[in-house]
Formats: sequence, C-alpha cells, structure tokens
Amino acid sequence: MIFCSVSTFLWGILLLVLIVTTGIYLRTNALMAFHNLISLLGLSGVIIYETKKIQEKLKEEKEAAKSI
Repeated sequence: MIFCSVSTFLWGILLLVLIVTTGIYLRTNALMAFHNLISLLGLSGVIIYETKKIQEKLKEEKEAAKSI
C-alpha cells in the first residue's frame, strides 16, 4: 500500500480542484468568445453602414472647413 501524509493528500486535492476549475473557466471563456463572434457577424452590416456614414460626415466637414 501507498501511504502519504494528510498534508500531501490535501495538496493533491487542492491541485485537482485548481485543475478542474481552470478547465471550467477556459471552457466558459471560449463560449463567451464564440457568442461575441456571432454578434459581430450579425452586426457587421450595421457597423459598415455607420462607419461609412461617419466617414461621409467627416469628409463634408473637412470640405466645409476648406471653403471657409
């Protein structure tokens, strides 16, 4: 039989808990990133539209400043 001290056993349990919780954390973090990517794909048309609108407004303001 293999005997170990109580402290060694507790350190082993602590290490196991850390490994399991880190694995859960990494999985949930990956799921959140996946959700954000889907949102970006869904809103990409809106982002492009708003960016073009802002660029046109900046261009008009620049031309207005040149004419003054």
